[in-house]
Parts: sequence; structure tokens; C-alpha cells
Amino acid sequence: MTAHPPFLRTAEEIARARDRLERLPAAREVAERTLALADRWVAFSDASLRAIVPPPEVPRAFNTSFEGCPIHGRALFAYGNYSWRFDPFAAPWKLTCPVGGETYPSNDFAAFLASGMHDRRLLTGPYADDGRGWQPPTGDHKHWFVAYYCHWLWQDHLIPATLALARAYLLTSDEAYAHKAGVLLTRIAEDYPRMDINRQSRYAAEFVPSYTGKIVNAIWETGTARDLAEAWDAINQTVLADAALGADAATLVERDLLREALAAIPQRRILGNYGMHQQAAAYLALALGDPDQAAATIRNLLLGWPGMDGFQYEGIPAVLANLFSAEGISYETAPGYASIPSNMLPALLEPLRRLQDLAAHAALPHVLAEHMTRLAALVTWPPRLVCLGQWTPAIGDSGTAAAPSITDVSREALRAVYEQTGDAAVATRLRAMAKDGAAFQHYGDLFAGALPGLAAATPEPAPLESDVLTDYGLAILRSGAGRGATALTVHYGRANAGHAHADRLNLEFFGAGRKLIPDLGYPQFAADDKRANAWDRNTGSHTLVVVDGQAQPSRNGGDLLLFARSPWLQAVAANAPAYPQAETYERTTLLIGDGERTPAYAVDLFHVRGGRRHDYRLHGPDLPIQAENVAFGPELPGTLAGPDIPLELLWDDPALEQPDRARSFGTYAGCGDSFLYGIQAAQTPSDTWRLRWGADDGLRVHVPPSDAAQVFLAWGDVPRRPGNPERLRYLILRHDGATDPLESTFASVLEPVIGVPAIQAVERLDSGGPGAIALRVTHGDGNDTILIADPEHGLQAAGFRLAGRLAVVRADRAGAPYAAYLSGRSLQGPGIAFTSTAPLRGTISGVDAEGREVVIDLQEPPAAPDGVARGLTGTVFAVEGNHQCALILSADPVGPQALRLRLDRTALVGRLTIEAVHGATITTRTTLYPPFGGRDDIGRHLEGTWLAASHATCRLDAISIRPPQGHTLKLDAAVDDAFVPNAVANLLAWHVGARVRLTPAAWWAR
Repeated sequence: MTAHPPFLRTAEEIARARDRLERLPAAREVAERTLALADRWVAFSDASLRAIVPPPEVPRAFNTSFEGCPIHGRALFAYGNYSWRFDPFAAPWKLTCPVGGETYPSNDFAAFLASGMHDRRLLTGPYADDGRGWQPPTGDHKHWFVAYYCHWLWQDHLIPATLALARAYLLTSDEAYAHKAGVLLTRIAEDYPRMDINRQSRYAAEFVPSYTGKIVNAIWETGTARDLAEAWDAINQTVLADAALGADAATLVERDLLREALAAIPQRRILGNYGMHQQAAAYLALALGDPDQAAATIRNLLLGWPGMDGFQYEGIPAVLANLFSAEGISYETAPGYASIPSNMLPALLEPLRRLQDLAAHAALPHVLAEHMTRLAALVTWPPRLVCLGQWTPAIGDSGTAAAPSITDVSREALRAVYEQTGDAAVATRLRAMAKDGAAFQHYGDLFAGALPGLAAATPEPAPLESDVLTDYGLAILRSGAGRGATALTVHYGRANAGHAHADRLNLEFFGAGRKLIPDLGYPQFAADDKRANAWDRNTGSHTLVVVDGQAQPSRNGGDLLLFARSPWLQAVAANAPAYPQAETYERTTLLIGDGERTPAYAVDLFHVRGGRRHDYRLHGPDLPIQAENVAFGPELPGTLAGPDIPLELLWDDPALEQPDRARSFGTYAGCGDSFLYGIQAAQTPSDTWRLRWGADDGLRVHVPPSDAAQVFLAWGDVPRRPGNPERLRYLILRHDGATDPLESTFASVLEPVIGVPAIQAVERLDSGGPGAIALRVTHGDGNDTILIADPEHGLQAAGFRLAGRLAVVRADRAGAPYAAYLSGRSLQGPGIAFTSTAPLRGTISGVDAEGREVVIDLQEPPAAPDGVARGLTGTVFAVEGNHQCALILSADPVGPQALRLRLDRTALVGRLTIEAVHGATITTRTTLYPPFGGRDDIGRHLEGTWLAASHATCRLDAISIRPPQGHTLKLDAAVDDAFVPNAVANLLAWHVGARVRLTPAAWWAR
């Protein structure tokens, strides 16, 4: 072993940090967080430090039990999922319940451990635990008190202590810190090869036999390996000169910790969300200081681990091209999890450069340079999702049901991208994060140099307007500001990821300063827990239509049909292939009003055709509820599944209720009706009726007559997380019948209330029809007439005639129209008549290099090209024959029959390396979408796109997963010699010759 100076912190950076600590109180304040922790541990003797490290034979568990506390049950989780309290210094091996204050286990585990875990006479008391849990008198699973203590001793104490000691040495040059870090590192290295979470954990023993890891599970172990590598990189020089650690200390750490950890990555024992094990590998290679290992690690990171299957081992450039949306959001779907690679990959830019310096290999260029545009997108998407300045939509395993929660990326990730690109949007984000003036906020800031040009950046981001992320599949409607602000989200995108929910077209509504229609957010556990899978993630707990009492079986994304934004109207329409028996599953949602006098209200229309039973479900906030113009009966026994079905019994999948069940709860296909209880039923009123949540500020839901034959209220529990309510009140509108396919149209008007309600009446004007509705909403400023229809058939009602999909007419208090919107060909009604050229069809005749600008040759010349161009801005560009679309940012006429459009995204949707060609079939080992759960129905978004290589293009007809790695692509014709093995080909959402569909918006004002 040859000692080396730190590679993760250069000598210049270390000197800068030490100088700042001497001169600047603000820097010292940030450093104190690290130094205070280090000071606590540096005071221990070497023997005490070694003794506190538990041997591998003591199991680890991230939670004692999914049932919570033996006495207080799941009330424990109101304090957090990992809320047991313990103090390894004052009361070793004891957990304290935060609800009742009692301690577990009842035996002295320290004495039992000292006996070599053999003397079972020491297992005393009612809650004795030998390390492998206490078995309750009833129930299938144990409570693993000791294993929980051991896991969190490592996670919250031993690993942070080791890192803090090493960092304290870098900041102060005090070798006492380095020595104690060396004691812990050598002690850990002694046992690290024997660490195997598969044989030493609760989760592998009771739930997933294939569960892997080292000290902790494979995902969290990426952070353990990274932190221990950083610690060694900081102190390795002092260890060689530290006689008290022994002559073999450095060899031991290198061989049995660092290289053992590197080997564990391709062994799948250190393997996390994409970017996590890549970061661990880079840190481990730098800590080793070995040029050959540095070169191998660069190859692994950029080209992929050789011989390894799975997208987790693919190179960064391939993953950037295929597993991130055009907006920069990863395959994870859930914003919280999607932010992981957004943080990790930009932070790898500098370690990669330092690895290249260490490898001293001129043939290893920094190939990420050509991907900087995509890397910049990774750090700029989070603000686009924020609603009312307080919430990121709780899509998938993300967010909460009530408390403010914003997903963002770190300042370090933003800084890494800015250093490479100087991107103005990134600079604005950095300025916004530092608006409190604090130059030093985190440990890494102490070492960082100045960023040139940042001071000139715009200090605040522009106010957010309605937005749509066309590739990710999320529409966000926004109106107003301050207390009058409202926002509404509809997520229609694909969800082929482990942290996604069965919730295509789910809606969340924000207003009156709170979540008015919240998603439940992160489940109680992101694990094989019954409630998490059968309820929290299930279609039945979301604001959706449930078909035939089933969870949505499809994870494919839908199509954006309409998007509109203006000062007074925001609108979105989208569909989803959520149920195979439903040929139509479509939602149209409007936000009407400018939010100046009163908050904007929403109109929600859900149209379903197929199946035999439809349940429209909606839940409000955690506020008292009052019904108006409808009488609900008393609470009934049982659950929504039936009066004899107990709470949480999976009556529709009894095999999952067996103690020896062979399947995970993730395979449950019902909709969770047994999780809805306290059922109240009502006769369906013949006129509009209302539910109001909250006596003052809150939500009022107006329900006009619809196809619903039955109406229910029910309670549904919420994940027990800090800030969450215990339960929410659900509204269920049910339509069932003997016809197959059944067709339903459900409508509601969602009104944020601040004090006095603004809406005076909601009247249905039409006589009913599939997928169509006409409403008049009367309020203090006049009334709005809303017409929603199947665009092929239009709608006539109350003197209005719509030829198209949507029209909204605003009238003053005297009933005179003064503003209107049209998506369609024409609108006629009292006091108003205007037309549009929509829809337009044409063919792409020109595309720029990225596909962001296209020229469209229209089938027919529009009567007013300039007016058509203006009407296209902010509307949808849709490609016929596939499921790709984009938002039109601007449009300009090019002669009498052509338009130049600037789009919000590039045409690139994938890049692959061809493995083999057989006529019209191509195989590739490149992962174009991840095969979660073994599903092979999730490539719909790529079908109909173009495969382009060199001078040739072909249409992709079908795509499937090709085990053990990659895909099989079936093209529309045999390919030419441009498609050969090892050639790189791009998948394009649109191309010259593609037919497109455009729907200009038409606006009218008196």
C-alpha cells in the first residue's frame, strides 16, 4: 500500500477550508456540526471504540415490525417510520417507545452477546430477544428489537462518527481525529468480509429471501461504502505513520474494506438507485489511489460493468439517453426517488475528472461533455412541479398527505452542473438557494471556490405558470397568488417503476393554503407490507375511477389530448390505457378564474367506457365534513367490500391472507375496498348536491347529476407519518349495471373556500351523453358555461352548439358573454359565435439537429396563417401513429401552407447499440425502459417512433424485453446496411415524413 494525499479534496481545497475556519465565523459555524460530533467520539479510548462495533452475527433490521410497538401498535409510526429512541452510551441495546416510554427487549442483550450469543438463560422477561426477534403470542412475524438497534447503531452512529472524525482531521490537521477514525475503520475492516445482510437481517429472514447487502441493505450500503471511502481518503497517510494502529492497518482497510466493497457492487450486494453505487465506486477507487483501479472504474461508469445484466450496471451516457424523461426526471416516477440520480450524477462530474487524472490515461476522454444539456435538465426540473410554493405533487412513493413537502436537488448538484455549463437557469437556482446570504451552508461549501458569473444571475426564478411535462406526463394547472392561489395536477405518464403507484390520471388539488384533495403520499413502508401495497399504492386510495373493483393493471402512460393556459382558464385533457377492458379512460380538468377576487375553481370530468362497474373516488382534506342537499344514513358495519368483510381483509385474494403465502402483497390485484370503512350510503339526488370540508377555509365539492346510481361516504386511513392525519373522508360515486361495456360520465366542481363560498349554483344544462357535459356555474362575478364533449360529436345544450372538445364562456352579472375559449371548430350560443381552423393536420418536412424545431406542411392552407400560429402557442403537438407529443412554445407561418414550430423537448427518446439484425428484427442489450416486476407491457411509449442510424430510418412497430438484458425491436420493414451490429441508433419521437395533429386554441373577447 502506498499512501496518497486525499483525492476527494485537493491540497488547495483543504488549505482554503482551514483558512476560512480561522478567519470566518460563518465557516466555523458550519464546521462545528462536524467537529462537535467528532469531539464526542475522539474522547473514547481505542478499546471502547472497538468494543462498540457489533460483530456480523448480530442481525440488522431497518424496522422492528410492520405492526409497530407490541403495546401501542402503529401509533408508533406517528413519530416517524424509524421512531424508536435509543442511546448507545446511556442504555446500550435498549429501545424506548416514544408513545408510552417503555423499553425493549426485556433481557440484557449485552450480557447475552458477551456469552457469544449462547447462554439462553439470559433471555429473561416477557419481551426477550436473542437478536433474531421476539415472537408475539399471535401474529406471523416477530419484533426485532436488537436487530433494529444494531442497524441504526451503524446507520446513525458508527458510520457518521467515522466520517466526522476523518473530516475533522481534514479541517484541523489534528491527528487525534485521524487516529480515532483509523481505529473505527480497521475494526470495521476486520469484519466487513463477513457482513452479509442476506443471512443477517430481519427482512431476508421474514420477507424476501433474496435480500442482499453488507452492513445494511444493498441500497443503503452504497452510502456506507461512500462514507467509509471518503473517511479513508482523508486519513490514509496518517495511518501508515500511526504505530498504535499496527503495521498492517492500511493493508487491512484496503483489502478487506475498500476492495471488498468494490467487489460487492457487481455481486449485487452494494446496489442502489441509479447513481448511488456509481458514486460509491468512484469514491472507493479514489480512496484506493490505484491508477489501474481508477481506469477500470472510469470504464465501468461510462461504458457499464462488463458482463453484468441490468440497467443498474449500464454506462451513464446510455442511461441518460434512455431512462430520463426529456425534462430530466428519471425512470423512478416518484419525484423523491427521481431526485436521487438528479443529485448523484452531476456530483460525479468532478470525481470522474479526478479519476481520469489518477489514471493518467489520455485515451479516457471525458465523454460526458456531450451530455451536459441532459445533465443540466436533471437539476432544473424540481421547481416546475411546485404547487403553491409548498408542495411537490405526491406522485408514487413521494411526499405527504398534508404537511408541506418540496422535492429538490442539492446545491452541490446545481454547482457541479454550473461549473461545467454556466447555464443561466442553473445560476438562477443557485442564487435562489443562497438568498439568505449564507455563503456556507454545508460541509462541502467550506472547500468550494468562487463561482464566476453567479453574482450577475437573476436573483429569483420567474413566477410559475401552468405547465405540462409532456414526456414525463404531468400537467400542472396554476392560478392566482397568495391566499387566492390554486393549483391542480394530473399525472398521466407511465409508471413502470418500483416506487410508482397504480394511479394513471390521478388528480391532486391545492388551494386555501392547503392540500384540498391530497394524495396519500409515501406509503407506510416501501416494502412488502399489506397496507402499503393493497391500499396506499392502490388505485382505490387515489382520486380516480376504479373499474370492476380492480387496481389498474397497466403501468403504461397515456396521451395528452389538450392543454390550454390563459389568465382566466387553464385546461388539460388526457387518457390512459389503465384497464384492458376499458376502451375509454379519460379525464378533462379545468381551472377557471384568475384568483384575484376569489380562488379559481376546478371542473373535473371523467369518462369511462368498458367493464361492468365504475367507482369515481375523491377524498378531501382533514377537515369536518358537511353534506348539502343529500342525506347520508348512519355508518354501516363492515367495509365497502361488504357488511361482513372485516377491515383490511383481502377477501378478493384469500391466498395472500395465508401465513405461508407464496406471493408478495405487491401482486394483489383488487382495489382495496376492505380498507374503506364507516360506510354511509345515500340516494342519488336528482339535482346538484354538495359536500363541504371545513367550516371556514376548505373545500366544497359540487356534484351535478351524473351516471352514478349509488353514493357512499367512507373513511380511509392515511400512512402514519409526521404531519399526516389519521384518516380522510372518501366520496364514492358508483355506476354499475348489466350492460357490458358500461359507459359512465362523472363530473364534479371543486371549489376552494376562503371564508364565504363564491359559487352560488352549479346547474347541469345537457340531458346526458357519453363523455359530454354542459354546466353553468354561477358566482359573484357572473356565470361560466362549460361545454365538454367528444370532439367527433360535439354538444348542443341550452342554446349553445359546440363543434369540438371544449368551450368555456364567461358572462357578466347581466348574462352578457365577455370572454370565451374554444378547442374545436366552432362555438355558437347566446351573444357569441366564433370559429377556429382546428384541428389541423400536416406532415413534417424539416427538423433541426435536435428536433426542437420542425416545419409542418399543412394539408390545407389556413384562412389566416398568422392567427393560426398565435393560437398554437401553448398547445399540443401530437404525432399520429405513436404516443409522443410536445408543447408548442412558438409558431410562425412559413408561406401560405407551412408552419415552423419550436417545441419544448427534443425528438430523442432513446439511444441503443445494435447487437444483432435479423430481417425486420433488431436486438439490443441497451435498456430502453426498465423491466420492473417482469412486466413486458410497458414499452407503449416507444412504439411508432423512428429508429435512425447514419442515413437510414425505420418505424418501430413493437418492442419487448429480451432477457436477461435489453430488448427485441420489430420494425416496419427489413433494415438496410446502416443497421449493423455495434452501430449506434437513435429512437426519435418525430421525423421528416411524420404526420402530426395540431389543435389551435381560439380565444374570443367582447
